[in-house]
Amino acid sequence: MSSFISHFQHDLACKVLPPSSVPSTPTTQAQSTSKHSLRTYFLGLESPQSLVDAQRCLDELQKLQGSQLTETPADEEEAMLRRAIVGKLLVGLYVQALEVFLREASDADTEYDWWNDVTRSQWNVAFHLLQNAKSTLDALATSIADLGRMLTALVTFPIELTRGECSYKQKELEKIRNERAEVLGKLADLRHDLLLALQEPSNSEGTVKLAYFTEQLNAIVTNGGLTTSPTLSPRDQPHEVLLGNLHSFINTTLPTHYSLHTSRLDTHDLLRPSRLTLLWPRIVFLPPLLLYAASSAYSSRASLDHVAREAWNTVKSFWEGWLLGPLKDVIKTVRTSGEDGVIVTQASVKADLESLERMCVELARDKLNYTPEQMSALTERIRVGDLTAVMQLYEADIKNPLKSAVGGTLLRTLFVQVQKAKVDINQALSGIDKLLKSQELTFAFFGMEGWKRTRVVWWSEAKGPGMVVNKPRTHAGNPGSSRRRSHEAEHDSTLNTNNNAELNRLPHVGPGSVAGTSTGIPPLTSGLLLLEVTHLRRFGEKWLPVNSRLREGFLEDVADLENTTFGRGEKLRVVDRMWKSWGGILGWETAAMVFDA
Repeated sequence: MSSFISHFQHDLACKVLPPSSVPSTPTTQAQSTSKHSLRTYFLGLESPQSLVDAQRCLDELQKLQGSQLTETPADEEEAMLRRAIVGKLLVGLYVQALEVFLREASDADTEYDWWNDVTRSQWNVAFHLLQNAKSTLDALATSIADLGRMLTALVTFPIELTRGECSYKQKELEKIRNERAEVLGKLADLRHDLLLALQEPSNSEGTVKLAYFTEQLNAIVTNGGLTTSPTLSPRDQPHEVLLGNLHSFINTTLPTHYSLHTSRLDTHDLLRPSRLTLLWPRIVFLPPLLLYAASSAYSSRASLDHVAREAWNTVKSFWEGWLLGPLKDVIKTVRTSGEDGVIVTQASVKADLESLERMCVELARDKLNYTPEQMSALTERIRVGDLTAVMQLYEADIKNPLKSAVGGTLLRTLFVQVQKAKVDINQALSGIDKLLKSQELTFAFFGMEGWKRTRVVWWSEAKGPGMVVNKPRTHAGNPGSSRRRSHEAEHDSTLNTNNNAELNRLPHVGPGSVAGTSTGIPPLTSGLLLLEVTHLRRFGEKWLPVNSRLREGFLEDVADLENTTFGRGEKLRVVDRMWKSWGGILGWETAAMVFDA
């Protein structure tokens, strides 16, 4: 069962409930046994999934009905139980009818699109002519006598003949699709009537409505969309009419429809050719062509070798000049340790710092009489820029500058401070040098812009308009191709870009349509819309992330499009809302621009 059918009939199954009220009149032992049997049968009954299950259920219900007629008359509760069983059976049959026409309409639409793809291209038509050479030649032999005056057009005539055949099959499939879609739309409109019948509190009225519904169901399926006006005679028993209609639907209506639909497709040869017919040109012609290509390549191996070398050199030079070269510059810029700077070298900074250490250590050894441990500590402090001991000597000498200049350490402390200033300047210049190095990294990345732009161009060409396909159909003569399998998601997404235009194009009153329903949408339009919406639901359930807001919101909008109580205006607003909400996320806007171009 498709997800659309499951979603469409979910609340119908929930409405089929056994009676919960207790009868006001006392029941006999036979009635209690009958009620217990009916209730047990109802609780164990599942909606029939096939005609065999439905026939078994109907036989069992008729057997229970016959046993009840031989005993005492049924009270209200027993009648309600029988009605609930019939309701569950009818829901299952209604679901089967929906699924049959949805599947047949989808199959016809698929075949229609395949033949449409064949007729769209001159090459596809010519290739189809080659695939069906036998039947085409037979048709050509019977028609060539009347076309003698068109000898100059013999080259194009087979192609035109094949095109006409494809167009005929396309029109027939379109006709079948529209017929099935119209019935599908009418069946969808019946959903409200079935819901009212299942919810009817009165047993007699509910049975009458169910009988009326079964007559409508039989009439719509039997007459191919031409609705009759079913009536019930006052002398008819609604329950008997209901069971008779169910029996007719199970044993006559649906089986007859199956056989007629299959016979129609086979008689007019509307299905696509077999896989062997589609593949035999490749099987026959591909090996000789490959052998010829191999022999030609071997005979031209010298020129091919030259071309290959030139191509290799071109690729190599591009690789080295546009990718490896800029990358090497980036790595060289990042790994700056051990290399000379732009303004000051690391060796110069290190030499000045070591000179400052020696001057301070000698001054401390001569004037402060430090121990080896104190000398080591002084060296560590000097490396981090702490000259407290030297500055204390300078502060003591500055108190008697003349005396200290002649016989003290004033000049030595001044020279130490000069050296310290030189070290500070070198370190500042080294920081500026590192800043310039960081800017070199920026310029090195700019050198890679050529490669990045080339890569973007390649990627854009690889994902060009050739990947945008209208529908996920197999290409003519190439069923199940790898390109279709690899890009099926893009195909399904692109399919939905034209839904707004599709809904506007749907006819207000299509060919063969009856008057509009209460929603203002004719059955043909409603059926075609449901057919297209199934593609949307399939796309959302297959490709959108599970348990995501995107998936939930998208499927809610799809459910609004499936709702048969919404009119044309409401559904157009839903489509407009979907375009604004999901067009950018799902890429519909991009695909629409490609189609417009």
